[in-house]
Amino acid sequence: MSATPPNVRLGVLVAHEQWHLQAMSLAIGGQTCTAEQCRATAERLDQLAAALREHAAAFPTEELAPSETAVIEGSAGNE
Repeated sequence: MSATPPNVRLGVLVAHEQWHLQAMSLAIGGQTCTAEQCRATAERLDQLAAALREHAAAFPTEELAPSETAVIEGSAGNE
C-alpha cells in the first residue's frame, strides 16, 4: 500500500479544521467555549498556517495565469 500524498493529507487537515472551526463558531456564539478552547484553537490555526505555508513553498516561484488557478470561494480578492 502506498503512502498518502502530502497534498491529500493537507486537504484532509484543512477539511478537519474547517469542521472544528464550525463547531467553535457555534460555541463562541453560544458563549459556551472556554479560554482554553480558544487557546487550543489558535494553536491549531498556527499549525494549519504553517502547513499551508510549507505547501505553498513547494510551488514554482512564478505566478500562474488566472486560467491555470482554481477559484476558492471566500479567498482574498474573491469576496
